Amino acid sequence: MRILHIMGSADVGGIASVVFNYMKHIDQEEYHFDFAVNAIKPGYLENRMIEMGAKFYRLPLRSHGLSEYSKALRDLLAHEQFEAIHVHSNSVSYVDLRVARQLGIICRIAHAHSTGFCSTPQDYIRKYAGQVLNFHYATTVIGCGQKAGDEIFGKRHMRSAKGLVLPNAIETEKFRFQDEYRGTVRRELGLNDEYVIGMVGRLTPEKNCGFAVRVMKELGGTTGKIVLLMIGDGEERNSLERLIDEYGLDGRVRLLGLRTDIERFYSAMDILIMPSLYEGFPMTGIEAITTGLPVVFSDHITRELEFGQGVRYLPLDVRVWADALAAKHVNHQREEGYLEAWKHGYDIKQTVRKLEEVYQKAGKN
Repeated sequence: MRILHIMGSADVGGIASVVFNYMKHIDQEEYHFDFAVNAIKPGYLENRMIEMGAKFYRLPLRSHGLSEYSKALRDLLAHEQFEAIHVHSNSVSYVDLRVARQLGIICRIAHAHSTGFCSTPQDYIRKYAGQVLNFHYATTVIGCGQKAGDEIFGKRHMRSAKGLVLPNAIETEKFRFQDEYRGTVRRELGLNDEYVIGMVGRLTPEKNCGFAVRVMKELGGTTGKIVLLMIGDGEERNSLERLIDEYGLDGRVRLLGLRTDIERFYSAMDILIMPSLYEGFPMTGIEAITTGLPVVFSDHITRELEFGQGVRYLPLDVRVWADALAAKHVNHQREEGYLEAWKHGYDIKQTVRKLEEVYQKAGKN
């Protein structure tokens, strides 16, 4: 079965990492993944996907005009033989699904990876229109978590025969706590007995990175023994560098950029924070829980991760977060995190079978 995945880019992290995980573990004799992306420059994962046999196609941005975008997609689908289309574009996935249905592709999947954020009446109109249109054109609607699916596709639609929650599962074995990683990474970073806070993800507005820096400032005199490692890159990097300099936190807040060995860094941390304004189902949260890390989530994030040891949800108040982190909570039984993640169904080997069933059955709904 040849499946076309449509997403923004194939860069490390986020949606691309989720899809790449499934690509590595799916039955590749039965299911072949190709990709259509908007990014002009190849993302980090693109070459790895190509090595596994995938083809990549470039589509214009939707923002450049839906007519131009739809024509490019129609030309692609008309000249290539795909049996399924799997779209990772949240509320606007229906744009692609409509073209696919017109061309007779019977397996059409819309996949929600985020809850989205509405601040204007126009946002809400687009949201509810997307719920109706995605459900109309899709044969299956998938949420990476219940909250993400409910927000993007609607509660009623997610509980219909078309709806499915498919968690952003990971290779749990890869993220097991390792004493060796903890020692080597801390030596590489020049860390000794510091309490290490981690934050992993794109440096973008929805991740609320500036809030984390302000929390470090609020911690004041205690920050000499507390270090924040921010792993990832994005549009807010320059503004964060200025904020770190303004607050005199150089060396205490470290921007480490993109990393492809993130599992090593989780073992070196003492706690993970996610002050996001919104998320779908945070893959980073599962990775951290699997490594046995306590995690502090913003109360804007789904409660589906409450099972983790030391998991807390806090309102986005700088003082509240500073007080929580000043307590320096540590989990001394970190090996148990791996078992918890497996027990709750977040191992990729468990969930990939569900995805295979979707591809088999989606066109029959």
